[in-house]
Amino acid sequence: MYQEVSSISSLDNEQLHLVFSEQLDLLGLTSKQKRKVNSSQNTKERVILTLISSMLTKSSLEIGKKHLNVISTSIYSVLSSIKASQDTDTALNNAIEIFMPESRKFPLSASRQAVTDNVIQDSKPNLDDKLNENYTACMKELNEFNGKSKEVILAIDTTPEETRSKYLNDQYSFVHIGQNNTWKRGFTYSSVYDCTNQLFISTLHQNYHKPKYENTTIQAFIGQLQNSCKIVEGAGSEVKFIDADRGYYNGELFTAAYFNQISSKCKHNDNIRVIVPKKFAREKVRKKVAFLEDPNSKEVFMDYINLSKYTHPSLKGYCEASEMKTYDSMYHIPVVLVAVVDGYQTNRNRKLKDLKHEWMVTKKNIKSSEDRIDEYQKEYIDLQKQAGIKNPSIIKKITQRKRTKFRNSQLYKKYKQIIKSMEYLKKLKKNQTLMLNSLMFFTISSTIDEAIKHNTDYFIKLAQVYHERWSIENGFKEGKAKFVRLSRSRKSTQRQWNLELGMILYNRWHVARMRMMLEQERKKVWNKVSWEPRSPYIRRKFEQRYSSILSAESYLLQLLEYGIRIRIEKLLI
Repeated sequence: MYQEVSSISSLDNEQLHLVFSEQLDLLGLTSKQKRKVNSSQNTKERVILTLISSMLTKSSLEIGKKHLNVISTSIYSVLSSIKASQDTDTALNNAIEIFMPESRKFPLSASRQAVTDNVIQDSKPNLDDKLNENYTACMKELNEFNGKSKEVILAIDTTPEETRSKYLNDQYSFVHIGQNNTWKRGFTYSSVYDCTNQLFISTLHQNYHKPKYENTTIQAFIGQLQNSCKIVEGAGSEVKFIDADRGYYNGELFTAAYFNQISSKCKHNDNIRVIVPKKFAREKVRKKVAFLEDPNSKEVFMDYINLSKYTHPSLKGYCEASEMKTYDSMYHIPVVLVAVVDGYQTNRNRKLKDLKHEWMVTKKNIKSSEDRIDEYQKEYIDLQKQAGIKNPSIIKKITQRKRTKFRNSQLYKKYKQIIKSMEYLKKLKKNQTLMLNSLMFFTISSTIDEAIKHNTDYFIKLAQVYHERWSIENGFKEGKAKFVRLSRSRKSTQRQWNLELGMILYNRWHVARMRMMLEQERKKVWNKVSWEPRSPYIRRKFEQRYSSILSAESYLLQLLEYGIRIRIEKLLI
Protein backbone atom coordinates (compact mmCIF):
# COMPACT_ATOMS: atom_id res chain seq x y z
CA MET A 1 0.00 0.00 0.00
CA TYR A 2 1.21 3.48 -0.82
CA GLN A 3 1.06 6.57 1.33
CA GLU A 4 -1.29 9.18 -0.13
CA VAL A 5 0.45 12.45 -0.97
CA SER A 6 -1.90 15.37 -0.88
CA SER A 7 -2.30 18.89 0.44
CA ILE A 8 -5.09 17.48 2.62
CA SER A 9 -3.97 15.75 5.81
CA SER A 10 -4.39 11.98 5.33
CA LEU A 11 -5.95 9.61 7.85
CA ASP A 12 -4.50 6.15 8.41
CA ASN A 13 -6.43 3.05 7.44
CA GLU A 14 -7.35 2.17 11.03
CA GLN A 15 -9.11 5.53 11.53
CA LEU A 16 -10.92 5.25 8.21
CA HIS A 17 -11.94 1.65 8.97
CA LEU A 18 -13.32 2.71 12.37
CA VAL A 19 -15.46 5.50 10.86
CA PHE A 20 -16.70 3.29 8.03
CA SER A 21 -17.61 0.50 10.47
CA GLU A 22 -19.65 2.94 12.58
CA GLN A 23 -21.65 3.89 9.48
CA LEU A 24 -22.29 0.24 8.69
CA ASP A 25 -23.46 -0.40 12.27
CA LEU A 26 -26.00 2.43 11.97
CA LEU A 27 -27.47 0.72 8.93
CA GLY A 28 -27.96 -2.45 10.95
CA LEU A 29 -30.29 -0.89 13.56
CA THR A 30 -33.85 -2.14 13.79
CA SER A 31 -36.94 0.05 13.35
CA LYS A 32 -39.56 0.80 16.02
CA GLN A 33 -41.53 -2.16 14.76
CA LYS A 34 -38.45 -4.38 15.41
CA ARG A 35 -37.98 -4.81 11.70
CA LYS A 36 -34.57 -5.12 10.17
CA VAL A 37 -33.48 -4.90 6.54
CA ASN A 38 -31.43 -7.94 5.62
CA SER A 39 -28.96 -6.51 3.10
CA SER A 40 -25.63 -7.93 2.11
CA GLN A 41 -22.35 -6.36 3.19
CA ASN A 42 -21.78 -5.32 -0.42
CA THR A 43 -25.10 -3.40 -0.56
CA LYS A 44 -24.44 -1.68 2.77
CA GLU A 45 -21.04 -0.47 1.62
CA ARG A 46 -22.54 1.00 -1.55
CA VAL A 47 -25.25 2.67 0.55
CA ILE A 48 -22.62 4.35 2.72
CA LEU A 49 -20.74 5.56 -0.36
CA THR A 50 -23.93 7.03 -1.80
CA LEU A 51 -24.70 8.83 1.46
CA ILE A 52 -21.19 10.29 1.70
CA SER A 53 -21.34 11.39 -1.94
CA SER A 54 -24.63 13.20 -1.37
CA MET A 55 -23.13 14.91 1.69
CA LEU A 56 -20.08 16.02 -0.29
CA THR A 57 -22.11 17.41 -3.19
CA LYS A 58 -24.78 18.84 -0.83
CA SER A 59 -27.49 17.31 -2.95
CA SER A 60 -30.04 14.50 -3.03
CA LEU A 61 -29.37 10.79 -2.87
CA GLU A 62 -30.08 10.54 -6.58
CA ILE A 63 -27.35 13.08 -7.38
CA GLY A 64 -25.00 11.32 -4.93
CA LYS A 65 -25.60 8.11 -6.87
CA LYS A 66 -24.94 9.86 -10.20
CA HIS A 67 -21.74 11.33 -8.80
CA LEU A 68 -20.46 7.85 -7.97
CA ASN A 69 -21.58 6.65 -11.41
CA VAL A 70 -19.31 9.30 -12.95
CA ILE A 71 -16.40 7.85 -10.96
CA SER A 72 -17.35 4.33 -12.11
CA THR A 73 -17.44 5.52 -15.72
CA SER A 74 -13.99 7.07 -15.30
CA ILE A 75 -12.58 3.80 -13.96
CA TYR A 76 -14.17 1.97 -16.90
CA SER A 77 -12.55 4.40 -19.35
CA VAL A 78 -9.13 3.79 -17.83
CA LEU A 79 -9.49 -0.01 -17.92
CA SER A 80 -10.93 0.04 -21.45
CA SER A 81 -8.05 2.16 -22.72
CA ILE A 82 -5.51 -0.23 -21.17
CA LYS A 83 -7.21 -3.30 -22.62
CA ALA A 84 -7.51 -1.72 -26.08
CA SER A 85 -3.78 -1.05 -26.27
CA GLN A 86 -1.47 -3.41 -28.15
CA ASP A 87 0.93 -3.80 -25.23
CA THR A 88 -1.26 -4.22 -22.11
CA ASP A 89 1.63 -4.32 -19.64
CA THR A 90 3.18 -1.13 -20.98
CA ALA A 91 -0.20 0.63 -20.97
CA LEU A 92 -0.84 -0.51 -17.40
CA ASN A 93 2.54 0.73 -16.20
CA ASN A 94 1.95 4.02 -18.02
CA ALA A 95 -1.44 4.45 -16.31
CA ILE A 96 0.06 3.62 -12.91
CA GLU A 97 2.78 6.21 -13.45
CA ILE A 98 0.28 8.88 -14.52
CA PHE A 99 -2.18 8.34 -11.68
CA MET A 100 0.32 7.42 -8.95
CA PRO A 101 -0.18 9.90 -6.03
CA GLU A 102 3.56 9.98 -5.25
CA SER A 103 4.20 11.56 -8.66
CA ARG A 104 2.12 14.56 -7.62
CA LYS A 105 0.87 14.94 -11.19
CA PHE A 106 -2.85 14.82 -10.32
CA PRO A 107 -3.89 14.74 -14.00
CA LEU A 108 -7.60 15.46 -13.39
CA SER A 109 -7.30 18.52 -11.15
CA ALA A 110 -5.50 21.86 -10.97
CA SER A 111 -4.14 23.72 -8.00
CA ARG A 112 -5.89 26.70 -6.49
CA GLN A 113 -3.14 28.97 -7.80
CA ALA A 114 -3.50 27.59 -11.33
CA VAL A 115 -7.24 28.19 -11.27
CA THR A 116 -6.78 31.73 -9.96
CA ASP A 117 -4.13 32.53 -12.58
CA ASN A 118 -6.46 31.41 -15.39
CA VAL A 119 -9.46 33.41 -14.21
CA ILE A 120 -9.30 36.40 -16.53
CA GLN A 121 -9.34 39.95 -15.20
CA ASP A 122 -10.42 41.71 -18.37
CA SER A 123 -12.50 44.88 -18.49
CA LYS A 124 -16.12 44.71 -17.44
CA PRO A 125 -17.56 45.38 -20.94
CA ASN A 126 -15.35 42.69 -22.51
CA LEU A 127 -16.50 40.20 -19.89
CA ASP A 128 -20.11 41.12 -20.61
CA ASP A 129 -19.55 40.59 -24.35
CA LYS A 130 -18.94 36.89 -23.68
CA LEU A 131 -22.36 36.57 -22.06
CA ASN A 132 -23.88 38.44 -25.04
CA GLU A 133 -22.27 35.94 -27.40
CA ASN A 134 -23.53 33.04 -25.33
CA TYR A 135 -27.10 34.41 -25.43
CA THR A 136 -26.95 34.76 -29.23
CA ALA A 137 -25.66 31.20 -29.59
CA CYS A 138 -28.38 29.85 -27.27
CA MET A 139 -31.10 31.68 -29.23
CA LYS A 140 -29.73 30.21 -32.46
CA GLU A 141 -29.89 26.72 -30.95
CA LEU A 142 -33.43 27.31 -29.69
CA ASN A 143 -34.44 28.38 -33.18
CA GLU A 144 -33.11 25.11 -34.64
CA PHE A 145 -35.83 23.11 -32.86
CA ASN A 146 -38.50 25.87 -32.95
CA GLY A 147 -38.15 26.73 -29.26
CA LYS A 148 -37.46 30.45 -29.67
CA SER A 149 -40.03 33.15 -29.02
CA LYS A 150 -40.14 36.06 -31.44
CA GLU A 151 -41.50 38.57 -28.93
CA VAL A 152 -39.44 38.98 -25.77
CA ILE A 153 -40.02 40.44 -22.31
CA LEU A 154 -36.85 41.69 -20.64
CA ALA A 155 -36.32 42.09 -16.90
CA ILE A 156 -33.55 44.09 -15.27
CA ASP A 157 -32.55 43.62 -11.65
CA THR A 158 -29.48 43.77 -9.45
CA THR A 159 -27.92 40.81 -7.70
CA PRO A 160 -25.56 41.24 -4.74
CA GLU A 161 -22.23 39.52 -4.17
CA GLU A 162 -21.28 39.67 -0.50
CA THR A 163 -17.59 39.94 0.41
CA ARG A 164 -15.89 39.35 3.75
CA SER A 165 -12.50 40.92 4.13
CA LYS A 166 -10.67 43.23 6.52
CA TYR A 167 -9.18 45.04 3.52
CA LEU A 168 -11.12 47.70 1.65
CA ASN A 169 -10.91 49.21 -1.81
CA ASP A 170 -12.80 51.82 -3.79
CA GLN A 171 -14.90 49.27 -5.68
CA TYR A 172 -16.83 48.10 -2.64
CA SER A 173 -20.39 49.23 -2.04
CA PHE A 174 -22.90 48.22 0.60
CA VAL A 175 -25.45 45.81 -0.81
CA HIS A 176 -28.76 44.54 0.49
CA ILE A 177 -28.70 40.73 0.77
CA GLY A 178 -32.12 39.22 0.07
CA GLN A 179 -34.85 40.40 2.43
CA ASN A 180 -32.49 41.02 5.34
CA ASN A 181 -32.74 44.25 7.26
CA THR A 182 -28.96 44.66 7.38
CA TRP A 183 -26.60 45.89 4.70
CA LYS A 184 -23.32 44.12 3.97
CA ARG A 185 -20.19 45.07 2.11
CA GLY A 186 -19.98 43.67 -1.39
CA PHE A 187 -20.54 44.23 -5.09
CA THR A 188 -23.76 44.85 -6.98
CA TYR A 189 -24.24 43.53 -10.51
CA SER A 190 -26.96 44.80 -12.81
CA SER A 191 -28.33 41.91 -14.88
CA VAL A 192 -30.68 41.74 -17.86
CA TYR A 193 -32.74 38.59 -18.33
CA ASP A 194 -34.89 37.35 -21.21
CA CYS A 195 -38.02 36.30 -19.30
CA THR A 196 -39.67 34.69 -22.32
CA ASN A 197 -36.80 32.44 -23.39
CA GLN A 198 -35.40 32.35 -19.82
CA LEU A 199 -31.84 33.28 -20.67
CA PHE A 200 -29.39 35.77 -19.18
CA ILE A 201 -28.21 38.45 -21.61
CA SER A 202 -25.99 40.80 -19.65
CA THR A 203 -24.47 41.47 -16.24
CA LEU A 204 -22.26 44.41 -15.25
CA HIS A 205 -20.75 45.64 -12.02
CA GLN A 206 -22.34 48.84 -10.76
CA ASN A 207 -19.98 51.34 -9.20
CA TYR A 208 -21.98 53.66 -6.96
CA HIS A 209 -19.01 55.80 -5.95
CA LYS A 210 -19.34 58.15 -8.92
CA PRO A 211 -21.78 60.99 -8.09
CA LYS A 212 -24.71 61.45 -10.45
CA TYR A 213 -23.83 65.05 -11.19
CA GLU A 214 -20.57 63.83 -12.77
CA ASN A 215 -22.45 61.71 -15.34
CA THR A 216 -22.28 63.21 -18.81
CA THR A 217 -24.38 60.48 -20.42
CA ILE A 218 -27.40 58.44 -19.47
CA GLN A 219 -27.05 56.07 -16.55
CA ALA A 220 -25.16 52.83 -17.12
CA PHE A 221 -28.16 50.51 -16.70
CA ILE A 222 -30.06 52.33 -19.48
CA GLY A 223 -27.11 51.84 -21.83
CA GLN A 224 -27.11 48.20 -20.74
CA LEU A 225 -30.79 47.92 -21.71
CA GLN A 226 -30.14 49.59 -25.07
CA ASN A 227 -27.39 47.11 -25.86
CA SER A 228 -29.54 44.16 -24.67
CA CYS A 229 -32.35 45.20 -27.01
CA LYS A 230 -29.82 45.26 -29.84
CA ILE A 231 -28.57 41.77 -28.89
CA VAL A 232 -32.13 40.41 -28.83
CA GLU A 233 -32.84 41.90 -32.26
CA GLY A 234 -29.62 40.41 -33.60
CA ALA A 235 -30.81 37.00 -32.34
CA GLY A 236 -33.97 37.28 -34.44
CA SER A 237 -36.46 38.41 -31.81
CA GLU A 238 -37.93 41.72 -30.71
CA VAL A 239 -38.25 43.29 -27.25
CA LYS A 240 -41.81 44.35 -26.43
CA PHE A 241 -41.66 45.11 -22.70
CA ILE A 242 -39.09 45.82 -20.01
CA ASP A 243 -39.98 44.97 -16.40
CA ALA A 244 -38.07 46.32 -13.42
CA ASP A 245 -38.57 46.53 -9.67
CA ARG A 246 -39.05 49.69 -7.60
CA GLY A 247 -35.32 50.31 -7.50
CA TYR A 248 -35.56 51.33 -11.16
CA TYR A 249 -38.40 53.80 -10.65
CA ASN A 250 -36.25 56.43 -12.28
CA GLY A 251 -37.10 59.59 -14.19
CA GLU A 252 -34.30 59.04 -16.68
CA LEU A 253 -35.51 55.53 -17.58
CA PHE A 254 -39.04 56.73 -18.33
CA THR A 255 -37.69 59.73 -20.22
CA ALA A 256 -35.60 57.45 -22.44
CA ALA A 257 -38.69 55.31 -23.07
CA TYR A 258 -40.86 58.40 -23.73
CA PHE A 259 -38.48 59.66 -26.42
CA ASN A 260 -37.94 56.13 -27.81
CA GLN A 261 -34.25 56.04 -26.86
CA ILE A 262 -34.17 52.54 -25.35
CA SER A 263 -34.50 51.00 -28.80
CA SER A 264 -32.24 53.61 -30.42
CA LYS A 265 -29.57 51.00 -31.26
CA CYS A 266 -32.11 48.70 -32.93
CA LYS A 267 -32.81 48.76 -36.66
CA HIS A 268 -36.54 48.41 -36.03
CA ASN A 269 -36.93 51.42 -33.78
CA ASP A 270 -40.23 50.48 -32.13
CA ASN A 271 -41.62 51.80 -28.87
CA ILE A 272 -40.74 49.53 -25.94
CA ARG A 273 -42.96 49.73 -22.89
CA VAL A 274 -41.29 50.03 -19.49
CA ILE A 275 -43.29 48.68 -16.53
CA VAL A 276 -42.22 49.51 -12.97
CA PRO A 277 -44.20 49.57 -9.69
CA LYS A 278 -44.70 53.13 -8.48
CA LYS A 279 -42.30 54.11 -5.73
CA PHE A 280 -43.80 56.34 -3.04
CA ALA A 281 -41.29 58.68 -1.48
CA ARG A 282 -43.35 59.02 1.71
CA GLU A 283 -46.91 58.84 3.03
CA LYS A 284 -47.66 55.71 1.01
CA VAL A 285 -50.59 54.67 3.21
CA ARG A 286 -52.15 58.13 3.18
CA LYS A 287 -52.02 58.32 -0.62
CA LYS A 288 -53.58 54.88 -1.04
CA VAL A 289 -56.35 55.76 1.40
CA ALA A 290 -57.03 59.01 -0.46
CA PHE A 291 -57.20 57.08 -3.74
CA LEU A 292 -59.72 54.55 -2.36
CA GLU A 293 -61.91 57.26 -0.86
CA ASP A 294 -61.89 59.43 -3.98
CA PRO A 295 -65.10 58.72 -5.93
CA ASN A 296 -63.48 59.97 -9.16
CA SER A 297 -60.38 57.75 -9.04
CA LYS A 298 -59.95 55.36 -11.98
CA GLU A 299 -58.02 52.18 -12.71
CA VAL A 300 -56.02 53.84 -15.48
CA PHE A 301 -55.02 57.49 -15.45
CA MET A 302 -52.25 59.81 -16.58
CA ASP A 303 -49.53 60.90 -14.20
CA TYR A 304 -45.97 62.21 -14.47
CA ILE A 305 -42.52 61.48 -13.13
CA ASN A 306 -39.99 64.23 -12.43
CA LEU A 307 -36.70 64.56 -14.27
CA SER A 308 -34.13 67.03 -12.98
CA LYS A 309 -32.63 69.15 -15.75
CA TYR A 310 -29.41 69.50 -13.76
CA THR A 311 -28.52 65.85 -13.11
CA HIS A 312 -29.52 64.40 -16.51
CA PRO A 313 -27.95 66.64 -19.19
CA SER A 314 -28.02 64.02 -21.96
CA LEU A 315 -31.83 64.07 -22.13
CA LYS A 316 -32.20 67.80 -21.58
CA GLY A 317 -32.24 68.54 -25.31
CA TYR A 318 -35.15 66.16 -25.94
CA CYS A 319 -37.19 67.74 -23.17
CA GLU A 320 -36.51 71.29 -24.35
CA ALA A 321 -37.24 70.44 -27.99
CA SER A 322 -40.66 69.04 -27.05
CA GLU A 323 -41.33 72.08 -24.81
CA MET A 324 -41.78 69.85 -21.78
CA LYS A 325 -43.49 71.57 -18.86
CA THR A 326 -41.26 72.34 -15.93
CA TYR A 327 -41.90 73.07 -12.29
CA ASP A 328 -39.35 73.69 -9.54
CA SER A 329 -36.44 72.91 -11.91
CA MET A 330 -38.07 69.62 -12.94
CA TYR A 331 -39.33 68.30 -16.26
CA HIS A 332 -42.66 66.48 -16.04
CA ILE A 333 -42.42 63.23 -18.00
CA PRO A 334 -45.90 61.79 -18.78
CA VAL A 335 -46.52 58.20 -17.67
CA VAL A 336 -49.55 55.95 -17.34
CA LEU A 337 -50.55 54.70 -13.90
CA VAL A 338 -52.56 51.50 -13.50
CA ALA A 339 -54.20 50.58 -10.20
CA VAL A 340 -54.15 46.80 -9.84
CA VAL A 341 -56.13 44.93 -7.20
CA ASP A 342 -55.14 41.43 -6.03
CA GLY A 343 -52.27 41.34 -8.46
CA TYR A 344 -50.48 38.54 -6.58
CA GLN A 345 -53.52 36.62 -5.33
CA THR A 346 -54.88 33.90 -7.55
CA ASN A 347 -57.81 33.08 -5.24
CA ARG A 348 -59.32 36.57 -5.47
CA ASN A 349 -60.17 38.65 -8.50
CA ARG A 350 -61.68 41.90 -7.27
CA LYS A 351 -62.12 45.03 -9.33
CA LEU A 352 -61.22 48.49 -8.12
CA LYS A 353 -64.86 49.38 -7.52
CA ASP A 354 -65.28 46.25 -5.37
CA LEU A 355 -62.26 47.18 -3.27
CA LYS A 356 -63.46 50.77 -2.85
CA HIS A 357 -66.89 49.57 -1.71
CA GLU A 358 -65.32 47.08 0.71
CA TRP A 359 -63.03 49.82 2.04
CA MET A 360 -65.90 52.23 2.75
CA VAL A 361 -67.96 49.51 4.45
CA THR A 362 -65.00 48.51 6.61
CA LYS A 363 -64.27 52.13 7.48
CA LYS A 364 -67.88 52.62 8.56
CA ASN A 365 -67.77 49.46 10.68
CA ILE A 366 -64.54 50.61 12.33
CA LYS A 367 -66.11 53.94 13.27
CA SER A 368 -69.21 52.32 14.74
CA SER A 369 -67.06 49.74 16.55
CA GLU A 370 -64.86 52.44 18.09
CA ASP A 371 -67.96 54.36 19.26
CA ARG A 372 -69.38 51.17 20.76
CA ILE A 373 -66.14 50.46 22.63
CA ASP A 374 -66.08 54.02 24.03
CA GLU A 375 -69.64 53.57 25.28
CA TYR A 376 -68.81 50.20 26.84
CA GLN A 377 -65.72 51.67 28.52
CA LYS A 378 -67.81 54.42 30.15
CA GLU A 379 -70.33 51.86 31.39
CA TYR A 380 -67.45 49.73 32.67
CA ILE A 381 -66.09 52.69 34.69
CA ASP A 382 -69.55 53.36 36.20
CA LEU A 383 -69.93 49.70 37.19
CA GLN A 384 -66.52 49.77 38.89
CA LYS A 385 -67.53 52.84 40.90
CA GLN A 386 -70.81 51.18 41.93
CA ALA A 387 -68.83 48.12 43.07
CA GLY A 388 -66.69 50.33 45.35
CA ILE A 389 -63.45 50.20 43.37
CA LYS A 390 -61.38 53.25 44.37
CA ASN A 391 -59.36 53.63 41.13
CA PRO A 392 -61.52 52.47 38.22
CA SER A 393 -59.73 52.02 34.86
CA ILE A 394 -60.60 51.20 31.28
CA ILE A 395 -59.41 48.12 29.39
CA LYS A 396 -56.44 49.13 27.24
CA LYS A 397 -55.25 45.84 25.76
CA ILE A 398 -56.85 42.63 24.60
CA THR A 399 -54.19 40.73 26.55
CA GLN A 400 -56.12 41.56 29.71
CA ARG A 401 -58.73 38.96 28.72
CA LYS A 402 -56.88 36.43 30.91
CA ARG A 403 -58.49 38.04 33.90
CA THR A 404 -61.12 35.81 35.54
CA LYS A 405 -61.92 37.37 38.96
CA PHE A 406 -64.45 40.23 39.26
CA ARG A 407 -66.48 41.88 42.02
CA ASN A 408 -69.78 40.88 40.41
CA SER A 409 -71.26 39.25 37.32
CA GLN A 410 -72.17 42.61 35.72
CA LEU A 411 -68.52 43.66 35.65
CA TYR A 412 -67.55 40.32 34.09
CA LYS A 413 -70.27 40.59 31.45
CA LYS A 414 -69.26 44.13 30.47
CA TYR A 415 -65.61 43.09 30.42
CA LYS A 416 -66.39 40.29 27.94
CA GLN A 417 -68.35 42.72 25.75
CA ILE A 418 -65.41 45.12 25.58
CA ILE A 419 -62.90 42.36 24.81
CA LYS A 420 -65.11 40.92 22.08
CA SER A 421 -65.58 44.38 20.51
CA MET A 422 -61.84 45.08 20.65
CA GLU A 423 -61.07 41.77 18.93
CA TYR A 424 -63.60 42.59 16.24
CA LEU A 425 -62.03 46.05 15.78
CA LYS A 426 -58.58 44.50 15.50
CA LYS A 427 -59.88 42.16 12.79
CA LEU A 428 -61.39 45.09 10.87
CA LYS A 429 -58.13 47.04 10.97
CA LYS A 430 -56.21 43.98 9.83
CA ASN A 431 -58.60 43.70 6.87
CA GLN A 432 -57.92 47.36 6.11
CA THR A 433 -54.18 46.66 6.01
CA LEU A 434 -54.74 43.70 3.69
CA MET A 435 -56.84 45.86 1.40
CA LEU A 436 -54.10 48.48 1.20
CA ASN A 437 -51.51 45.80 0.47
CA SER A 438 -53.71 44.35 -2.28
CA LEU A 439 -53.70 47.71 -4.09
CA MET A 440 -50.63 48.33 -6.25
CA PHE A 441 -49.80 51.04 -8.74
CA PHE A 442 -47.80 50.17 -11.85
CA THR A 443 -46.10 52.91 -13.82
CA ILE A 444 -46.04 52.30 -17.57
CA SER A 445 -44.04 54.44 -19.95
CA SER A 446 -46.05 56.70 -22.22
CA THR A 447 -45.42 57.98 -25.71
CA ILE A 448 -45.62 61.47 -27.13
CA ASP A 449 -49.00 60.83 -28.80
CA GLU A 450 -50.49 58.62 -26.07
CA ALA A 451 -54.28 58.49 -25.86
CA ILE A 452 -55.42 56.26 -23.01
CA LYS A 453 -59.13 57.02 -23.07
CA HIS A 454 -59.72 54.16 -25.51
CA ASN A 455 -56.99 51.86 -24.14
CA THR A 456 -58.01 51.20 -20.52
CA ASP A 457 -58.21 47.41 -20.94
CA TYR A 458 -54.94 47.45 -22.86
CA PHE A 459 -53.02 49.08 -20.02
CA ILE A 460 -54.60 46.79 -17.43
CA LYS A 461 -53.25 43.83 -19.42
CA LEU A 462 -49.85 45.53 -19.62
CA ALA A 463 -49.71 45.74 -15.83
CA GLN A 464 -50.20 41.97 -15.69
CA VAL A 465 -47.09 41.54 -17.85
CA TYR A 466 -45.05 42.67 -14.85
CA HIS A 467 -45.47 39.25 -13.23
CA GLU A 468 -43.02 37.85 -15.77
CA ARG A 469 -40.28 39.77 -13.94
CA TRP A 470 -40.23 37.10 -11.25
CA SER A 471 -38.49 34.72 -13.64
CA ILE A 472 -35.27 36.71 -13.18
CA GLU A 473 -35.53 36.05 -9.44
CA ASN A 474 -35.82 32.33 -10.18
CA GLY A 475 -32.87 32.64 -12.56
CA PHE A 476 -30.73 34.22 -9.83
CA LYS A 477 -31.83 31.57 -7.35
CA GLU A 478 -31.14 28.60 -9.60
CA GLY A 479 -28.00 30.10 -11.10
CA LYS A 480 -26.32 31.00 -7.83
CA ALA A 481 -27.38 27.82 -6.04
CA LYS A 482 -26.32 25.43 -8.80
CA PHE A 483 -23.83 27.10 -11.17
CA VAL A 484 -21.92 29.78 -9.22
CA ARG A 485 -19.07 28.66 -6.97
CA LEU A 486 -18.19 30.28 -3.65
CA SER A 487 -15.54 32.98 -3.86
CA ARG A 488 -13.70 35.29 -1.48
CA SER A 489 -12.20 37.53 -4.15
CA ARG A 490 -12.18 41.28 -3.47
CA LYS A 491 -11.92 42.13 -7.18
CA SER A 492 -15.11 43.10 -8.98
CA THR A 493 -13.93 41.69 -12.34
CA GLN A 494 -13.17 38.27 -10.85
CA ARG A 495 -16.57 38.23 -9.19
CA GLN A 496 -18.18 39.25 -12.49
CA TRP A 497 -16.31 36.50 -14.33
CA ASN A 498 -17.45 33.97 -11.73
CA LEU A 499 -21.06 35.15 -12.00
CA GLU A 500 -21.06 35.18 -15.81
CA LEU A 501 -19.59 31.67 -15.96
CA GLY A 502 -22.56 30.50 -13.89
CA MET A 503 -24.99 32.39 -16.13
CA ILE A 504 -23.46 30.87 -19.27
CA LEU A 505 -23.82 27.39 -17.79
CA TYR A 506 -27.38 28.24 -16.75
CA ASN A 507 -28.25 29.32 -20.31
CA ARG A 508 -26.79 26.18 -21.86
CA TRP A 509 -28.58 24.00 -19.31
CA HIS A 510 -31.90 25.66 -20.05
CA VAL A 511 -31.48 25.18 -23.82
CA ALA A 512 -30.65 21.49 -23.32
CA ARG A 513 -33.67 21.15 -21.04
CA MET A 514 -35.93 22.88 -23.56
CA ARG A 515 -34.79 20.52 -26.29
CA MET A 516 -35.65 17.47 -24.17
CA MET A 517 -38.99 18.89 -23.05
CA LEU A 518 -40.05 19.71 -26.60
CA GLU A 519 -39.11 16.24 -27.77
CA GLN A 520 -41.35 14.78 -25.08
CA GLU A 521 -44.18 17.20 -25.88
CA ARG A 522 -44.14 16.61 -29.64
CA LYS A 523 -44.43 12.86 -29.18
CA LYS A 524 -47.91 13.50 -27.78
CA VAL A 525 -49.04 15.77 -30.63
CA TRP A 526 -50.55 13.84 -33.53
CA ASN A 527 -49.44 16.19 -36.31
CA LYS A 528 -46.03 17.12 -34.80
CA VAL A 529 -46.64 20.86 -35.19
CA SER A 530 -43.78 23.24 -34.45
CA TRP A 531 -44.05 24.94 -31.07
CA GLU A 532 -44.23 28.73 -31.11
CA PRO A 533 -44.57 30.06 -27.52
CA ARG A 534 -46.07 33.50 -28.08
CA SER A 535 -47.33 33.82 -24.53
CA PRO A 536 -44.99 33.29 -21.55
CA TYR A 537 -47.71 31.64 -19.45
CA ILE A 538 -47.86 28.81 -22.01
CA ARG A 539 -44.17 28.19 -21.40
CA ARG A 540 -44.71 28.08 -17.62
CA LYS A 541 -47.41 25.40 -17.88
CA PHE A 542 -45.26 23.48 -20.30
CA GLU A 543 -42.25 23.53 -17.96
CA GLN A 544 -44.30 22.53 -14.94
CA ARG A 545 -45.26 19.38 -16.81
CA TYR A 546 -41.64 18.39 -17.54
CA SER A 547 -39.83 20.18 -14.72
CA SER A 548 -37.80 17.11 -13.66
CA ILE A 549 -36.62 16.10 -17.11
CA LEU A 550 -33.05 17.44 -16.61
CA SER A 551 -31.90 18.81 -13.28
CA ALA A 552 -29.01 21.26 -12.97
CA GLU A 553 -27.04 18.72 -10.95
CA SER A 554 -27.46 16.05 -13.62
CA TYR A 555 -26.34 18.50 -16.27
CA LEU A 556 -23.17 19.38 -14.34
CA LEU A 557 -22.42 15.72 -13.67
CA GLN A 558 -22.68 14.97 -17.38
CA LEU A 559 -20.25 17.82 -18.06
CA LEU A 560 -17.93 16.41 -15.39
CA GLU A 561 -18.13 12.93 -16.89
CA TYR A 562 -17.37 14.27 -20.37
CA GLY A 563 -14.42 16.34 -19.13
CA ILE A 564 -12.89 13.40 -17.22
CA ARG A 565 -13.35 11.09 -20.21
CA ILE A 566 -11.57 13.34 -22.68
CA ARG A 567 -8.75 13.88 -20.16
CA ILE A 568 -8.30 10.10 -19.80
CA GLU A 569 -8.35 9.67 -23.59
CA LYS A 570 -5.58 12.27 -23.98
CA LEU A 571 -3.52 10.68 -21.19
CA LEU A 572 -3.79 7.00 -22.14
CA ILE A 573 -4.35 6.91 -25.87
